[in-house]
Amino acid sequence: MNNRLSHLVNNAFQRLSGRPDLFITFCQCVLLITGLAKILSYILFPELQSAKDKVLPAMTGRDLLLFAGLCELAVAAALMRLKLLHQLLLLYWLGLGILYYRASLYFLGGGSCSCLGKLSEVGGSLKPLINGSLVSFLFLMILGSVFYVLRLPGLQANRISSFGNANELLYDA
Repeated sequence: MNNRLSHLVNNAFQRLSGRPDLFITFCQCVLLITGLAKILSYILFPELQSAKDKVLPAMTGRDLLLFAGLCELAVAAALMRLKLLHQLLLLYWLGLGILYYRASLYFLGGGSCSCLGKLSEVGGSLKPLINGSLVSFLFLMILGSVFYVLRLPGLQANRISSFGNANELLYDA
């Protein structure tokens, strides 16, 4: 049984490793859902988090929710128009930014991130599952974008360091 499961996982990985378009589409869907959830929390719960944010003290928690939701929707929309390399780099950039924010919040004693605002509390006992899923997606977004960038044809270290034709790196998906 264990050998069969290993074989199935191996086959699935081999099929998906050549399909960055599926990875991009999955990331788009999750970013659309989380972005809309943040904006809905902002609209439906005006009393939400009027205190200053611990990481970005110039913003309230409510303002930060709107800003993050709009950024996620903008990235999801931009992923439809960009070339593959730019899509992957944009996902990497967003993932690192979110990871930096969450780590800063944790180390500043701000507790965990309320990523979806009040909407994550609607699930009640599902809140840890929702939070764990979002953290897993964050790492998938970062590691997946690195994985696919390294698999792009023409991105060997010697070609990048020689500053060859930049158009070779920016082809369409």
